[in-house]
Amino acid sequence: LGFGGIGGLTFGLAAKDLVSNFIGGSMLAIVRPFSPGEKVYLMAVGGRFRGTNEPSVGGYLVKDIGWYQTTLIPKDTRPTTVPNGFFLGANVINITRQTARVIIINVRVRYEDFENVPAMTSAMEAYLRTHDAVIQPPKRPIRVHLRDVKDDHAAIRIEAHSHVVKKDAFLAVNQEITLAIFAIHKKHATGPAWPVQGLMQLAPPNYTEE
Repeated sequence: LGFGGIGGLTFGLAAKDLVSNFIGGSMLAIVRPFSPGEKVYLMAVGGRFRGTNEPSVGGYLVKDIGWYQTTLIPKDTRPTTVPNGFFLGANVINITRQTARVIIINVRVRYEDFENVPAMTSAMEAYLRTHDAVIQPPKRPIRVHLRDVKDDHAAIRIEAHSHVVKKDAFLAVNQEITLAIFAIHKKHATGPAWPVQGLMQLAPPNYTEE
């Protein structure tokens, strides 16, 4: 009886996983949240799989979707086999199907430059509204505002979206926009807003002396 009970329990657990994986495979075939060749972010659950947050993983490339399991390729190219039952309750983000990428830039401003903030934010917004890679309102908002005041600086936050979604191309666009934003800040500021602890070691340069 003892061995029969253990065998029955083992078979029941195996059958449960088998049914769960086939149901998961059926749902993937019907709903199609992702397809082979697309890239997804996969959140790890209970240490069962390496999550996208690990530097060596990044986004998973979907290689193959079977009825029982799915094969994913991470950044380090080590194939990861995931039972389809996992996807029944997993959070999966399909980044291949995104239509835009968000641009977020935070700019520190010295208190001495407070009166220049309106001109600074207006110039930044005007630049973004003429950039070919930035999605314009009303499709997507462009926000450039003084958002916070800290002990040693004020903070301007820039939010916009780009229609460039391919990673390498977007990184180039993001770099171009970031450099332009900080060039505008430099034009309207008397210097960078160094952290308070940095003032003890480094005297801030004065842009007006250049």
